[in-house]
Amino acid sequence: MAAYNKFNSFVLDLTSKVHNLNSDALKIMLTNVAPVATNTIKANITDIAAGNGYTAGGGAAAFVSGADTAGNYK
Repeated sequence: MAAYNKFNSFVLDLTSKVHNLNSDALKIMLTNVAPVATNTIKANITDIAAGNGYTAGGGAAAFVSGADTAGNYK
């Protein structure tokens, strides 16, 4: 079963306005090596090989909407 792993650098980047979740392109990448919280860039993570409908580097995440309500982004 997949486990959630928060990347510390991503959280810091969000608070520093490095990423804009309303306009930046986001991708979902698959790996068969468990990433760790200290991974900072995509090159730190081993991507699985392309095939069976998967594109190497990940697929684009469809963004529908986002809003900040009382300090919580949803």
